[in-house]
Amino acid sequence: MADKIQTDNTHDMFQAQSTIGQPTPATSIGLQRLAWHTLHLCNVLLSQLGAYLSLEALHRDTCVDGLVVPIPHLPLLAAQAEMMGDVMRNLNAAADTLVRLPSHQEMKMQGTYRSLLHTAEAMGMANGLVNNGIKSKEDFEALRSAYDEMLMLCYGDAAKGIQGWKEMWNLLFE
Repeated sequence: MADKIQTDNTHDMFQAQSTIGQPTPATSIGLQRLAWHTLHLCNVLLSQLGAYLSLEALHRDTCVDGLVVPIPHLPLLAAQAEMMGDVMRNLNAAADTLVRLPSHQEMKMQGTYRSLLHTAEAMGMANGLVNNGIKSKEDFEALRSAYDEMLMLCYGDAAKGIQGWKEMWNLLFE
């Protein structure tokens, strides 16, 4: 229950900022802190999506091979999906607040910032697939492809000219 309250408080904090209009942080620390929060949420969701994909593969394998495990993977998948949904609500609120900042237009010039926003958007699409359930091989492949794309957005790809948001992470933590 306490975890749920904390999640709701974080969401309310961002919602309160969003409903005021266009929030302007008093200093660059406010902007950095919001970017820091968004980076962490993307990082958490990327990890959770990797765990979800592994659990889904294990579940399919046990179904196909008839393997009996002490704790079935399906309830774990459901719990992972629920956690992802909770974190996704916080990411949506953080990203919504971030793009409403007056400095958003200037920040869009930075490849690392664009990668972060694309990751937040792609994570929303991936979370939609997770919430609907993986019903086919095509669903799984689409989710896996989205995961691979988000990993590229995280770490970057010099050959494709993509700066990863991990670089922004490093700048904020120097």
